[in-house]
Amino acid sequence: MGFAGYGAYRDDTLPGCGEVFALYVLAAYHGQGLGYALMNAAVEKLSAYEKIAVWVLKGNERAIRFYERYGFRFDGTEAEIMLGTPNTELRMIYKRERS
Repeated sequence: MGFAGYGAYRDDTLPGCGEVFALYVLAAYHGQGLGYALMNAAVEKLSAYEKIAVWVLKGNERAIRFYERYGFRFDGTEAEIMLGTPNTELRMIYKRERS
């Protein structure tokens, strides 16, 4: 139905930051809360990190809305990647609320 990949941020540009590398849900399961359940599990497993990053393809409005609803915000960082053709990824950051 879906999966989430997560761990420490992949390079040294954000020390002490976690990252959700991938979050995928099959289209047949969209709108059923599976994405939130997977993100909740990833955020819980990344509990040692105050911040969590995720990269999203520019123009992927469904994913952007999902991450924004979850609490991620753009930090202004962009990267060019090749996926057969050049594409732009945008970085979003989730800041954990500490009590």
